[in-house]
Amino acid sequence: MSLYLEHTATVRVTTPTLVRCIHCQTAYIYEFTQAGYGYAESGLIFGKRSAKNAAMTEAQEALRRKMERPGGCAPVPCPGCLRFQPYMRETAARRKYRQVQALAWTCFVFVLILGCFMVPIVTLPTGDHERRVLPNLVALGGGVSLLGVVILLIHAHLVARYDPNNMLEWSRKLICSQRAMRPERFQEIQQRRTEESFRGFNQAISRLKVPDEKVRRFPPFILDVWVTPAFLASEGALTVVSPMGHSSTLDIRPGIAAGDVYPLPATPLHPVKFAVRLRPFHPCDDRDDSWIPNVFSTVPGDFESADRS
Repeated sequence: MSLYLEHTATVRVTTPTLVRCIHCQTAYIYEFTQAGYGYAESGLIFGKRSAKNAAMTEAQEALRRKMERPGGCAPVPCPGCLRFQPYMRETAARRKYRQVQALAWTCFVFVLILGCFMVPIVTLPTGDHERRVLPNLVALGGGVSLLGVVILLIHAHLVARYDPNNMLEWSRKLICSQRAMRPERFQEIQQRRTEESFRGFNQAISRLKVPDEKVRRFPPFILDVWVTPAFLASEGALTVVSPMGHSSTLDIRPGIAAGDVYPLPATPLHPVKFAVRLRPFHPCDDRDDSWIPNVFSTVPGDFESADRS
C-alpha cells in the first residue's frame, strides 16, 4: 500500500514562430507548442497543497528553460515555394525515422531481460540442462545486441541522408494548409481568439450578477503580447489595444523580463481590468530579427493551458 500521493503538473504554451524562407524570402508563421512537466510527493493527509504548488512551479520552470533554449522548431514548409528551411531537416528526419530508432532500443531491452534470466543460471546451483542452455542464451543475446547496433547505424545513415524537400508535393501542401499561415491571416486568427476569450470572460462575470464595484476587484483579463528579444532589452513605449477598443500606452524600461505582467489603466466605461504579459518569441535559427516588427501580436492570456493531478 502506498503511503504517499504523487502529484504531477503540466504547463503548455503555444508560441507563434516566425520564419523568413531562405529560398524565396516569404514570411510565414506556424504555432509551436511546448510543455513543461513537474512532479512532487505528499503524505496521504498533510502537504497536498504545497506538493501541488511545488509540482506546478517545477513544470513552469521546466517550460521556461525549454522556451529559452535556441533551435526549437517544427518542420513546416514555406507556403510560397513549399520548401523546408535547412535547420528543419534534422527534426523532420528524426520524426520520420523514430520508429527505426525505437526498434533498436527494443532489441537492447530484450537483451537486458534476457540477462535477467541468465544471472540465476550463472550464480545459482543448477542442473546440466540449464548449463547446456546457457551458451545458446549468450549467443542469442549477442546476436540481438549486434542487430540493435546495426539498426542504430542504419537509423543514423537514414537521418543523415534525408531531405524533406523530396517529399511529394501534395504532402507538403497538406502540411502547409494545416500549419503555415501568412502574417495577416495569423493576426486575424489571434484577434478572433482574443474576442472569443474575452466574450467568455464577460459571460462568466455576468453570471455572478455582482455590481461594477466588485467587478473592479476581480483579477484582470490578461493579454499576451509577443515581442522580440531585442524589444525586451530596449527602452520605449508599448501601445496595446484592449478587446474593448481602448488604446493604452505602457512604458518599457530596461530590466523587464519575459513573463512580467503590467496592469493597464482602468476605464470608467468598463469595470473589467486588463493587464499585459510580455512573451518572447524567436525566429528559429534566423538570428537577424530586424525584419520582424517589435510587437508582433496580442493573444489572450489563457492561450497557455495547465493541468494538474
